[in-house]
Amino acid sequence: MKNKGKKLKIRIAKEYLTSLNKELLKRNIWGSETFTSNSDAVCILKHSGLIDFANSSSWKNSEGLAFFCKITKGSV
Repeated sequence: MKNKGKKLKIRIAKEYLTSLNKELLKRNIWGSETFTSNSDAVCILKHSGLIDFANSSSWKNSEGLAFFCKITKGSV
């Protein structure tokens, strides 16, 4: 795998940072600590406890948020 070990920056616009996000409602997440590439980024943040929609003050006045993830190769 050519990109294994590299970091990927993911940016999410604030309109997707809501508990009504359609992918979050569909629970579009696969994995536990390591997630598959078809998992939704907002679902990953919520599941990991890194985002709390009840306390949205951290991004309320911003354009969104960004986070980094590491590319790994694993078995599914």
